[in-house]
Amino acid sequence: GVSQLPDLAALFPRITTFRFSSSQLGVSPFLSLPPMDFDGRVLPRTGGFGRFSRFLAAALWLPNVALALGFFSEVLFTEEPEHHCRPDPSLLPEPLRNLTGTDLLDALPRRPLPSSSWSRCQLARYREPGAQWSNESSPCTQGWEFGSSAGLRSNIISQWNLVCKDHWRVPLEVVSYMIGWLVGFITFGSACDRFGRRTVFVFSLLLVILSGVGVALSLDYIMFLLIRAIYGSALAGSFLSLYIARLEICDPAHRLMVTVVAHLFWVAGELLLPGLAVLCKEWYILQGVITASLALLLVYWGCKSLFPESPRWLLATQQLDRAKKELRLFAEANGVNLDSELYGEDHLFTELDSMAEGPVPAKYHSVCDLFRTRIIWKNSLILGFTAFIGTGIQHCYLQNMLGYRPHFYFVYFLTAVTEAVSAVFLLLTVNKFGRRAILLLCTIITGVSSLLLLALTDYLFPGIALGISILGILASYAVVVLGIFFASEVLPTVIRDEDVGEI
Repeated sequence: GVSQLPDLAALFPRITTFRFSSSQLGVSPFLSLPPMDFDGRVLPRTGGFGRFSRFLAAALWLPNVALALGFFSEVLFTEEPEHHCRPDPSLLPEPLRNLTGTDLLDALPRRPLPSSSWSRCQLARYREPGAQWSNESSPCTQGWEFGSSAGLRSNIISQWNLVCKDHWRVPLEVVSYMIGWLVGFITFGSACDRFGRRTVFVFSLLLVILSGVGVALSLDYIMFLLIRAIYGSALAGSFLSLYIARLEICDPAHRLMVTVVAHLFWVAGELLLPGLAVLCKEWYILQGVITASLALLLVYWGCKSLFPESPRWLLATQQLDRAKKELRLFAEANGVNLDSELYGEDHLFTELDSMAEGPVPAKYHSVCDLFRTRIIWKNSLILGFTAFIGTGIQHCYLQNMLGYRPHFYFVYFLTAVTEAVSAVFLLLTVNKFGRRAILLLCTIITGVSSLLLLALTDYLFPGIALGISILGILASYAVVVLGIFFASEVLPTVIRDEDVGEI
């Protein structure tokens, strides 16, 4: 039940290709039955990466579109729209108090040059009739007038007036949403290794649908904040269980391709979102449409052949009877002759039964077992730190793009396209030059780009600074995607979900 990687080499300074056996680990915390090479002995005898496995891989790409819509909706919901204080006629001179509409707005005094615009948080008062500006001001007494933002006529900021003295609630909501994702990766990752990939996917999908409806029907900011955190946690569980399930149905030769194409479907959902926002107009309608798209994924619950349980995980946790059923499904769907392949003189099921030598209880493990195997926790720590740096440094590069218009669409679509280019780059290079070489190259490019911008931003032409920022974002995305993929390959099956979730 452990991934076998024949070509992985060292990383910072060494991540080793290894096969887990009792001779390497002493009393292994991960294996009770004798180790079996799943990729070398089990998978080929059930059809390998045959037609059914290819069908499953393609079927498990599609949910990434809906999951990306749910994830990136946060960007649209918290994008601050243009706004200013709503006019208060009582602050105007008597002759102007009967004005309405644009005439009333034009009669309001503006801030002095160079801004010469209406204040976002203060209403100016006339000192006397005919005066053009007054130093006297007061907070907005009639609320605010909001413009559209990212294709939406309203979002949570305009819905609950989260501006001026209440602006701090916006970053609080963003942080709580990301904490929800973090908690979801950890909790659902652990649940995947205990209850199975399919079970956790179905549970988290039901939770994300229910919480998605709750988000769309939120009556106030506090309700939105709490339900949105649950929504993020459930999205994380769905994403993680899908990611690992796709990986575990593949043989080593096809893992990278399947993972990268799945990432391209994620980018497709990201690119589709602004168009949906323009069609929906209101944030709660957009949330409802996204939830409906996620509800369509319930077909994976009703049709088991679209998302079977991972045979690799079942064997690794010693659930032999369930593993046989899933292996039979894979073999028959791949067109393998069961009589000749599974029930011959050296058939697979007899070999599994002989390894068990009687009933064997299922055995589960936690990430705490990492500390009993030095190589594994060292690899996890290195790759986790690499992915963390790659994710964090992206925000530094994005700061160099904020001066370009239109502010939202330029940055949003540029980063999405850069993600796609990064994924294609990995697809073309990783299998040719190796995981270690490409990860090291992208890490170096990320660091050098950051240092150039840090030291030379004030001396570079804007176009050159933009080009370096794009290069840095491309390399940092590659670091994150490849680092997580690398970790998912080298980790044992029995703790793969939990450890990848923590990374």
